[in-house]
Amino acid sequence: ACLANSQCTAFTFNQRSDSCFPKVDAGVVAPYQGALSARILRTPEIVRQRAAIRAGELDFLPAPAIAEARDLAARIGRLHSVDEFGTRELLDAAARARSDGNLLSALRLTGAATALTDEPSHWLEYGRLARSVSGETSQETNRIRRNALPALLNAYLRAESPGIRATILNEVALALEDRDEGRLAIPVLRLSQDLAPRRDTEAALERAIGLYGFRVADTEVESDSATPRICALFSEPLVQAGVDYTPYVQLPDPRLAVSVDGAKLCVDGVAHGERYRLVLREGLPAESGEEL
Repeated sequence: ACLANSQCTAFTFNQRSDSCFPKVDAGVVAPYQGALSARILRTPEIVRQRAAIRAGELDFLPAPAIAEARDLAARIGRLHSVDEFGTRELLDAAARARSDGNLLSALRLTGAATALTDEPSHWLEYGRLARSVSGETSQETNRIRRNALPALLNAYLRAESPGIRATILNEVALALEDRDEGRLAIPVLRLSQDLAPRRDTEAALERAIGLYGFRVADTEVESDSATPRICALFSEPLVQAGVDYTPYVQLPDPRLAVSVDGAKLCVDGVAHGERYRLVLREGLPAESGEEL
């Protein structure tokens, strides 16, 4: 009800009487047993417009990833109560908690500050903490770690300068690996490198391509039939129609033929008892648009 009313800036819910009191002005704050109060902090239109642009830059991510970020942004204030402390107090307390090695407390305090400010730098720190914090139970740890990627995406959706966006994207790539979605780290790191070329990003991109990129995963010799063939098995499907793969294969004999089936590229026309050397050329395309 409060969110639907543009004049509502706060509310108090009395749990005893099951009654809610929307407020135009929060007024004097006082504790009351059995009541929950909240302030409404509305996102400026310019931030919403920027987020729409940034989301378009991340169109290679699955739609649920952006939906998760939006959901976390909507409930961050309920996850981490501000308790009427100011931003500076919360951040100073978070810094002290980090220094003391209490990362769980640092996460909670940073989350509360983030709820107040919605600043990309605070979302970034919250996401970094969420990647490494251990909760009081395994269930809490899993829930916290699950929030790391959406927090980092919220940082990117709100960020302006190319430098900070690149830094955030490098963290996003690590969070994707944590989720066993390392394949998506490749376009993330490419975008980061396009925004602000850096040596550490270049190294991270080369590593990600080596681990998760489009590549030859195995080879296979089909020698049981009268017409044997040699096949390269790729890590993802090849283009099934409209692409001639022959120019991408250096053949020792022009009479050999190249065929594609799913993620398999085969050379037909080889003979039993012979040895062949085949070279797959740079630029050989996958169905996804990735290239060898």
